[in-house]
Amino acid sequence: DNSPYGDQVTFYDRFGNVNYQGGFKNGQKEGQGKEYYYNGAIKYVGNFKGDGYHGINCCIMNITGKPEFEGEMKEGNKVKGKQYFNNGNLYYEGIFLN
Repeated sequence: DNSPYGDQVTFYDRFGNVNYQGGFKNGQKEGQGKEYYYNGAIKYVGNFKGDGYHGINCCIMNITGKPEFEGEMKEGNKVKGKQYFNNGNLYYEGIFLN
């Protein structure tokens, strides 16, 4: 099988920009990693499980580099944490229902 695999892989978009760095297993993002926007800004920093954001110290950023969400996520869903307006001001802090 020639599938990418490892704790530190790098994927690029069709223009040659990095769009993911981190763990990759069984065809999915797994473990610690970072996703990037097309402009090079970090989109997400934290753990992945089955291609979804997962863990207690997840951070999703907007395209301008300001935080969008910080907190706990489970398989791509927000569990608890802080949600921010686009300008970076706090919007909500607490538990999220999915």
